[in-house]
Amino acid sequence: MNQTCWDPATNPEISNLRHVRRLAAWNRVIALTEIIGGALGLVLVALSRIETVGIFIMLMTLVFGSAVYGGCLLWMGSRRGIALSFVVQGLQVFQFGAPLLAYHILIGPFARIIASMTGANLRLGVAGGFRSDFFIWIGDRVAEQTPPFFGPAGATLIGINLLALGASAILLWQLAGPPTRA
Repeated sequence: MNQTCWDPATNPEISNLRHVRRLAAWNRVIALTEIIGGALGLVLVALSRIETVGIFIMLMTLVFGSAVYGGCLLWMGSRRGIALSFVVQGLQVFQFGAPLLAYHILIGPFARIIASMTGANLRLGVAGGFRSDFFIWIGDRVAEQTPPFFGPAGATLIGINLLALGASAILLWQLAGPPTRA
């Protein structure tokens, strides 16, 4: 099985396609942001003062470690790297928060559209930046423990990370298989 499916040197079927170079460049950008964002997340996990070392720390380490590993594999042109990076990007596409459930994962750059509702008030917004952030909450949210992204404790929020959505689309297209000449 050929692990460097998008390398024209190892896959002669794609050697004359111009978009292969563009895909390789996008893969490098995605890989670099995953490596940096995942490494930053691992440092934050190591420096965190979370009292319970149970499943939450293991889950954070798994997600951020998968970002670093997937980014390294993607940088090398591995098909496994494409698949793992697709999962890592997919985890970041949607963020939501409700009184009893909240989910928010960011690894690297993000640009998101946010819709938030508190009572009868609807707020729309955009946000962007570079972060490594992991937040999953099940149960009643306490205002002091809720990051500002989720707004007041009674708010319901939905966010879409457009950069992760775009990266997921690029990676999914590649997972469908390398293009062949007509």
